[in-house]
Amino acid sequence: MSWSLDARIPVRLGGSPPLPDAAFLVEAGLAAPPGAWHEHFDPSQHAVACADPGCVGCAPRAPAALALDRLFLARARGEAPFFRQVVALMDPARHEAFAALLRDDPVVSARYRPA
Repeated sequence: MSWSLDARIPVRLGGSPPLPDAAFLVEAGLAAPPGAWHEHFDPSQHAVACADPGCVGCAPRAPAALALDRLFLARARGEAPFFRQVVALMDPARHEAFAALLRDDPVVSARYRPA
């Protein structure tokens, strides 16, 4: 029998009722659940105004990747409540690019995994 342990934080797309052990990654212009720990990202702040939160080809780091970094560091420093998962709230048109970010960004993929 083989064992596998993946200690990366799971990230799931879409909104559901706020979960007590979740932090939220929220696209600018959308509302975070009241009282939930969250981090916003603005795709328009990408170095070349790329609309994809997961774009890794035209700039060093995508806005969503930087927001995930801030979430992780706040958790590690004890500035945020300890969360066991992240719920990403964004335009559904960005889901594919975000999935690519989770897979292709070396720092993000070391800390997070798709749920």
